[in-house]
Amino acid sequence: MRSRHRAPRTPVKSSGDVHVRWRTRCPDLHDGGIRSERRAYEKIPIREQVEVLSLVGDIALGEDGPTVHAHVVVGKRDGTAHGGHLLEAKVWPTLEVELADAPRLLRKRKDAETGLALIDLDLGERAA
Repeated sequence: MRSRHRAPRTPVKSSGDVHVRWRTRCPDLHDGGIRSERRAYEKIPIREQVEVLSLVGDIALGEDGPTVHAHVVVGKRDGTAHGGHLLEAKVWPTLEVELADAPRLLRKRKDAETGLALIDLDLGERAA
């Protein structure tokens, strides 16, 4: 799986947006944290097999279509944990994904102050 903050364009039947949770092992992962002074994510490469302890986020409509926003915590063999935004990952052997409908259609808009695409509750509408 590769994640670049975009969801697949394959239609998903849903009454609203979705919240996602993943469980897997990743041999190659880039997570990152936002750096306010640069308004950009700083990539933190993790080049070893890790266990995904938590991966939580959302899929919402952005200006260019569906976008994924995911936070990840991974465990390494030595017992340490690393966390941040999931920027990119190669999954091996499997990835389990749970999707849950959200009661509201979420929309993202670029925030002028931070430069980030943030959920704008005023743009959302109730799911059918």
